[in-house]
Amino acid sequence: DVAKAIKPTDTELKAFYSANQARYTNAIPEKRQIKYFVLNEKSFADKVTVDPAEVQRAYSAKQDAYRIPERVKVRHILIEMPKAGPDGKVDQKSVDEARAKAQDVLKQLKATSDWAGLAKKYSADPGSKDKGGELDWLNKGQTVAEFEKVAFAQNKGQISDPVQTTFGFHIIQTEDKEDAHLKPLAEVKPGIEEAIKQEKIKGQMAQASTDAESIAQKQGLEKAASKYGAQVVNSNLITRNDALPGIGPLPQLMDSIFATAEKAGPQ
Repeated sequence: DVAKAIKPTDTELKAFYSANQARYTNAIPEKRQIKYFVLNEKSFADKVTVDPAEVQRAYSAKQDAYRIPERVKVRHILIEMPKAGPDGKVDQKSVDEARAKAQDVLKQLKATSDWAGLAKKYSADPGSKDKGGELDWLNKGQTVAEFEKVAFAQNKGQISDPVQTTFGFHIIQTEDKEDAHLKPLAEVKPGIEEAIKQEKIKGQMAQASTDAESIAQKQGLEKAASKYGAQVVNSNLITRNDALPGIGPLPQLMDSIFATAEKAGPQ
């Protein structure tokens, strides 16, 4: 009843509005309507070809990228080194016990070849213990010197005696070895072809974009779209946060659209 009795005057409404304009600023977002067409990358990709000579030149020019260093595939079980005491020294008796434990695990390995079970039970390496001790392929410089020396010196399938490092005692199996080599062209050819193709597509798209803009400015958007087999789209009124059909959300494009003067012409 009280509300019904209150009837603000036009003067009061105007005063309130003036005092609270920040509340109404941009309350209705700017909207624009545009016409556009999309240069489809697929239409360019379908026409791009890569010559074998181009692949050979690219392979020859970037051979350092295809060199594989000497590497070994290993797995291990780590018996952790005892921690240092308050005096900063490691108790020798505890070290001897860790070495003896490693020797016992090695004995079990030779008897059962149960890497999965023994690694899970005894290994202190959290990254490999649940994977049978697998470390996969290693290049030189990836592990501590004592570990690396043994891993690279062993033959395929060979299992080491316990190797002491700052981490503890490692039982290491060298599963496989590869000498340093250059990947053959046949192995890397698909990747090179794709890289050359993408570079060509990128170049053609850039040139087409420049040419299409020039044609659109001189002869109209429809003429430019027709040259590239594209369809001109008339948008609804859109805000900065909308997505355009055939394009999707692309903030950089929307910023450009809303920074352009009205009827500025195709660009």
